[in-house]
Amino acid sequence: METDKRTFYVWIIVLLANVCVVFASVGLFSSSGSLFESESDLVVLLVVFLSLSVVPVLISQSNNKWKNRLGYGLPVLLLLPAIFFIWDAYTCTGKFCGIESFFSFILFGFSAIISAFFYTIGNNTKRWRVGIYLFFIFIELILLMVSVGYFIKKFFDLKY
Repeated sequence: METDKRTFYVWIIVLLANVCVVFASVGLFSSSGSLFESESDLVVLLVVFLSLSVVPVLISQSNNKWKNRLGYGLPVLLLLPAIFFIWDAYTCTGKFCGIESFFSFILFGFSAIISAFFYTIGNNTKRWRVGIYLFFIFIELILLMVSVGYFIKKFFDLKY
């Protein structure tokens, strides 16, 4: 009888997602027109994504009776500031003052989706077939190749 490797596949998915974020953010950070103002912005981005991917999987694999409320409550808590950013974008009176609020709303919305996605993957470890996890790993490997290619292009300043 084969050992069940589905929990191992879940952690491979989390690891690949974090490696993709590292390569993509360092590639964006190293460019001349950088999205980040300092190195601390990059570190904050990496810590936030690490917490959005690892914490929901740890919650999903716990034996706590509140794990569903914690696992799906975290994305709801991430959506609470998004309500303020929607309100701020529509009550702003300046020419470009609603743009930052709109992007902050999108950032919190994607954070909630990412957290719920990783919790769902971790929660359904025993229910889903191995092929679903291998499909996610395949998609993340493609994204990893793209982000490493972007990083190499930016790092070595390759021209086409």
